[in-house]
Amino acid sequence: MKKSKFNYFVQNEKGDTLVMNILTNKVLKIEKQYLSITKQIFKKELIDESYKWIEDVLIDKGIMVEDDFNENKILQMRESKMIYGDETLSIEIIPTYNCNFRCKYCFENTDNYEMSDATEAKIIKFLEKRIPKCKEFRMSWFGGEPLLCKDRVLRITKKIHEICKKNKIPMYGEMSTNGYLLDVDTFLELIKHRILEFQICLDGTREIHNNSRPHYLNNDSYEVIIRNLLNIKNTVKSGAFRIGIRTNITPQIEGVIEEHLEEIRNNFGDDARFLVIFQCVRNWGGERISQEDIVKSEQDIYKRYYELGRKKGLKGFSTSQFVPLKGNCRACRKNGFVIDPYGNIQKCTLARFSGKYADINRIGYINEFGDMCIDEKKEAEWIVNKQLRNQCKECILLPMCMGGSQCPYSANIKQNNNCIRYMFSMIEAHILGLDEEERIESLESLKKTNYIKV
Repeated sequence: MKKSKFNYFVQNEKGDTLVMNILTNKVLKIEKQYLSITKQIFKKELIDESYKWIEDVLIDKGIMVEDDFNENKILQMRESKMIYGDETLSIEIIPTYNCNFRCKYCFENTDNYEMSDATEAKIIKFLEKRIPKCKEFRMSWFGGEPLLCKDRVLRITKKIHEICKKNKIPMYGEMSTNGYLLDVDTFLELIKHRILEFQICLDGTREIHNNSRPHYLNNDSYEVIIRNLLNIKNTVKSGAFRIGIRTNITPQIEGVIEEHLEEIRNNFGDDARFLVIFQCVRNWGGERISQEDIVKSEQDIYKRYYELGRKKGLKGFSTSQFVPLKGNCRACRKNGFVIDPYGNIQKCTLARFSGKYADINRIGYINEFGDMCIDEKKEAEWIVNKQLRNQCKECILLPMCMGGSQCPYSANIKQNNNCIRYMFSMIEAHILGLDEEERIESLESLKKTNYIKV
């Protein structure tokens, strides 16, 4: 047996070692009294037979693997299945590019056009044909601001849910919304039809947020969003949904981050349905972004902010964020599509506004019969990955990014060699948070249950 190449180690304040295997997504606590013997096992040194159970645990967690086990080949096989497999159908629907906010870092150009009844009918025809052929259906609502087309969004969501139920296909839905129009009645209707994950931005305290994310008419969008979220928290009893409160990090937030997190804790810290998410602002394109809005070191920011949030007792992250290949964008999947308000089929919401790459991003359309008409030449540019660089082959984070192919817009289309090393900070905060919540199995606890490898 040998040590897996995808183990990430963190030490907690008690001196215990926490290890997460990035390939299996399993986490283990190695108490101080077992650390020395565990190191001996890693070095393949002879150990007392009474400690054989520790090796069994390490094997079960994927922390140790057989000497001839090629983890990279296994990973590449799984990636190919994810990219070319047809078990999961992943669709993002954009009912309009119009928005009631004027966020200063937004990459989109406001377009007042809204999806027509004819386009809606084409989408439903397409999904009536395609959903029965898959094993799970994943959908998301995006914009612009999708809830500017609230009636259409609710109607399409209900129809899609009915198609899934009729065909006994599990449906997983999410929505990115600014939260301004997300009243309780709308929220209840959405979660009734399986839209259960939401991402809503609060960019710092009231003053900073309103400056960063102004409503086009109301100068206090912060107050409306907070009111809607508190109404949902206090009124909706379901425990099935999750709301990620996302803060887009700019240098201007630095001075108010403590106060901002205190406000989130005071309002939502006692409710596990609300999570905190940090995203450093980047130059995503468009004409609004300024260099002054971009932080210098994402890894440092994530490390400090997630650590601060953890110490304040706030929940963080989506559980799927650290699942191998799970977080890969739908753009890298043959069975993943973005449908715009006109019925065009795209691969990436960012590329649509790039100018240079907008044409290759539009890979097809849905016709009046509900069939996708795809330009395979364009499609291949998105989903056929380039060769892994040597340094990527040996990186612990390979299961999460596959050498950058998790973002084919960057890796395949723009030919950038972006690295996600900032994820180390997130992983560390995630593991320490699990430990504080006592959600990590430990060697001691497994010993007490007379652990036997199955």
